[in-house]
Amino acid sequence: MAAPKRFPHRPLPTLALMAALLLLMAALANYLIHSGPETSSTASPGEAGTHPEPSKPSQPKPLAEFTGNESCAGCHSEQHLAWQDSQHAHAMAHATADSVLADFNGTHFDYAGIRSQFRQEGDKFLVTTDGPDGQLTEYEVLYTFGVDPLQQYLIDLGGGRLQVLSIAWDTRPVAAGGQRWFHIYPDDELTHTDPLHWTGPNQNWNFMCADCHVTDYRKGYDAQTQAFSAQWSELGVTCESCHGPGSRHLEWAEGQSWPDKGLTVLLDERRDMHWMHELERVTARRSKPLATDKEQQICAQCHSLRSVVTEGYHAGLPLLDFYRPELLVDPLYFADGQQREEVFISGNFAQSKMHQAGVTCSDCHEPHSQKLRAEGNALCSTCHSPVEFDRPEHHFHSASSDGAQCVSCHMPERTYMVIDPRRDHSITVPRPDLAQQLGTPDACTSCHTDREPEWAAQQIVDWFPQGR
Repeated sequence: MAAPKRFPHRPLPTLALMAALLLLMAALANYLIHSGPETSSTASPGEAGTHPEPSKPSQPKPLAEFTGNESCAGCHSEQHLAWQDSQHAHAMAHATADSVLADFNGTHFDYAGIRSQFRQEGDKFLVTTDGPDGQLTEYEVLYTFGVDPLQQYLIDLGGGRLQVLSIAWDTRPVAAGGQRWFHIYPDDELTHTDPLHWTGPNQNWNFMCADCHVTDYRKGYDAQTQAFSAQWSELGVTCESCHGPGSRHLEWAEGQSWPDKGLTVLLDERRDMHWMHELERVTARRSKPLATDKEQQICAQCHSLRSVVTEGYHAGLPLLDFYRPELLVDPLYFADGQQREEVFISGNFAQSKMHQAGVTCSDCHEPHSQKLRAEGNALCSTCHSPVEFDRPEHHFHSASSDGAQCVSCHMPERTYMVIDPRRDHSITVPRPDLAQQLGTPDACTSCHTDREPEWAAQQIVDWFPQGR
């Protein structure tokens, strides 16, 4: 889930790009005309020339099709079961008594002078709120959107347009401040004329959200009618979102002799390798270098801030042929590379020493359940010696405190969508001295909010007089 912002629009360089493509096509045509198969000047009509016959191209393997997650469950039951409880599986669902987590029992929420009311009628979940014209109108909720720590709701405004309601349900426990309605733009007082209003273009599911909440999404946009006829194979982020269409793999499982097992992409970055611990090193290293970035590209299709260049991407295809990821620029990132706006992890991680060392997403995250492979400092200790790092002489905090957790100092949180804290994956060391110079956040004063960066910088000097 993402909360769109008001950023300056930076269009693709359309005219320059078209001119470059035309020049390239002209050069290619000229090359093909003048370098085609030559014939001998003395050859008779129908007689072969002096150049050999070109070899026949190999037959392309048939394209795979999407088959659905249930077709995977028979052979991959353990992975399928783990996935069923994941946020990926619940990224989007039909609005039913099982999927809707909010209280639609005659509740209401006030925002910008509008009282929105929520009720249930039989199997239908209904909301009365301000529509595109600013008038109170009752709408049916068709889909749920996300599950934790918040859930949003999708409404059909006609023309195939699904819009994301900006009033969301806080799914956290009551003790954590949850089980309530809230607005994801609490300070903006949005009205129906604002593009960020739930009926506006910046809250349009078809354009802004869909390809990361369903599998095999096709927009089906008609520019003349400005309508959508969207299609997808499944709701949610399913097996084939990450493994690609699976029909050829099913054929292989049923006896077809595909040499690649019929897989669209082989995710083998962690196969036949381990993280080696050596006596002279306090940090493990891969037993063999990371040879591809297939896994990170697949994760980055959604875990990056990017714009769509063209439709048709599926796992295994080159990411940059279909998407244009945003670079490390203001206002998306702070001057030191820390996340500022909602950039979805990939841009942070690409800066990290972990990335340089060959760490991949699945080294830390079990990809089917999405759970961490270990809890707390135990996860970091799989590579970083706990004797060296998980001790007060390194972190200078009580062992039972939050400050003793590796992530508190090296992956500080920043909260998005009001209640959704996300950790910075650039995985840096605290530098309050730089933060002081650059005016950026630092991990120390993010926790010690009553202190200044100067204090934090001096603490680091006192703790590490010889440097780190």
